[in-house]
Amino acid sequence: MKKTVTVILIISMMFTTGCWDKVEIDRKVFVSTIGIDPGKDIKNYKLINDIKPDEPFGERDIQRMHVTYAFPDISAYSSMQPQIPSDKFIETDAYSLEDARSNASAKTSRQLDLSHVKMIAISSEVFNYKDIMKEIVDYLARDPVIDRKLYVILVQGDVREFLNAKTQTENTVSAYIQGLMESGKTNTSVLPMTLNEFIILLEQNGNAIVPAMKLDKEKNELEVTGIALIKNYGLVSFLTARQTSTVEMLRGKFISGKRVIYNSGVPIDFLIDGIKRRINVNEKGGKLVYTIDINMEGRVVNYTVDRRLYKDSTINFIEKSFNESQGEECRMMARMLQEEYGSDILGLREYVKKYKPNLWERIKGDWEEQYKSAEIVVNVNTEVRRVGVRK
Repeated sequence: MKKTVTVILIISMMFTTGCWDKVEIDRKVFVSTIGIDPGKDIKNYKLINDIKPDEPFGERDIQRMHVTYAFPDISAYSSMQPQIPSDKFIETDAYSLEDARSNASAKTSRQLDLSHVKMIAISSEVFNYKDIMKEIVDYLARDPVIDRKLYVILVQGDVREFLNAKTQTENTVSAYIQGLMESGKTNTSVLPMTLNEFIILLEQNGNAIVPAMKLDKEKNELEVTGIALIKNYGLVSFLTARQTSTVEMLRGKFISGKRVIYNSGVPIDFLIDGIKRRINVNEKGGKLVYTIDINMEGRVVNYTVDRRLYKDSTINFIEKSFNESQGEECRMMARMLQEEYGSDILGLREYVKKYKPNLWERIKGDWEEQYKSAEIVVNVNTEVRRVGVRK
């Protein structure tokens, strides 16, 4: 009997225990965006290197980064007006992201909540300091609260001004960027990059790509400028929006988009519905030979009433023309990444490491030279599946 009563009491305690750590929702600040600008002490390496590990009072007023926390202004939110009119901001200088978090918490009467962060915007100037970037990536990878599905972007210019910009379709910049990245599945000029993918790419070989944006101050508009190439945690160069879609094609990440060729002054728009990429590697004459086969299929969406698309000869001509134009475009981009930047963002290193372990053991000590001297062959095969409802 006593055992039964004890069991009942234990079970009842489990179901009647309240949330001991609960915080009312109106006592929290739900941060949607974290912006990172360089601080005034970011170049002063001596300031921080002179601090010895055993020195007391290790926390110093060292401004290596300027961090902006953007959060929705819910003060005007109501059932009659269920919209967030704008963002509010908490700005602070810090020596690390954790220091920034602590300083920001001291500036608000509410609890800072980072579990709903949707975007991290990092200034291009911060990418010029590799050690700082390594610390930022390490912090973001370690913090269990920060969502790995949030988007990472590089901002050319001041992140604070960027986050204060106004957009035509959304009330807040974070909502606008999130929508823009979601549309990247069909808009090939936009490369969505999640924090998880960003960290994985950097941990593989220190190379990554990240979407680049800037604020046009004259028009007060946000612009997607393409992608930024990251090598060894540092900024190497930028690629245009057009080049971005070609890189995505080479990476096998191209989901849907448009390509065009011209025939006798008539544009032929080809809407790509899907792409499959296959890589193979062999050794020839002491150097690596990569073969990248790209199969793409889609439909012709624009031609002219003077031409007929139902003829096999016309379809074959269009397919052959796209094979040649897209193949050369991909080959030029692969050579540019290889020769000018020495940046392997196509996953060639990981392919050898994963599928050719014996080969990797022989070349891993000299990978940089092996990559630069490798031959990259790109073959494109186009299939026109549909031509619309008009013959």
